[in-house]
Amino acid sequence: MELHFPDGSTGKAGYVYALCTHPESRKQGFIRELLNYCDYHLNQRGADCISLVPAEASLHRFFGLLGYSECFSHRKFEMARNRLPAAGEGDTALRVEPEEYGRIREELLDGLFHVSYGAELLAFQQDFSHMLGGGGLYRIQAGDLLGCAVVESLREGSLLVKELLLSRPEVGKAMAALAKAMPAAYYNLRAPSFYKGLTCSYIQAFGMVKWYNTELERRWGRDRQGYMGLGFD
Repeated sequence: MELHFPDGSTGKAGYVYALCTHPESRKQGFIRELLNYCDYHLNQRGADCISLVPAEASLHRFFGLLGYSECFSHRKFEMARNRLPAAGEGDTALRVEPEEYGRIREELLDGLFHVSYGAELLAFQQDFSHMLGGGGLYRIQAGDLLGCAVVESLREGSLLVKELLLSRPEVGKAMAALAKAMPAAYYNLRAPSFYKGLTCSYIQAFGMVKWYNTELERRWGRDRQGYMGLGFD
């Protein structure tokens, strides 16, 4: 993964995924040892930092004690389909391939602190979405509003919009277009934390970072909350 800064510069980020220990082997320091090896391996490869997404809220404190900082958050909320506005006749939400999704995503996040994913990682997300019941990567066009979304089946009658990015934060308009392609009774959504004015939404801490490059850490800032998006959680 790459970290992107508003001035166009980037940093190399390693990512730890599905880190866990067997219940009978916990509290013996195995996670610390695994992460120490990750630090060694990534430093050898020239990474600027390592990142992860704690599986539950209580683990944020645990990883904080291991040198990780809160660097990413997103906004969560739910929308019922019967509360969405009517979609425009020409509004669409079309499945796209990882390369096109990545291009749209970077266009919408340009100039912001964020994580980018290459085509290989986006293809992994695409396969994961398909496996969970017919979701995928979508390009949204509602009038002059451009957006992209990652959709997964959550449970019967409900879909998870794991990522929703828009050229303007007109969420209802975008979701009306998406609902034409992926109908459901309810949509659980994640969007950038700077999308304000969304009823009953809240900010959730998400990804954490342990920095190796102190200059990039300084430029990111102690209280900076960038956008990570997927995390493959």
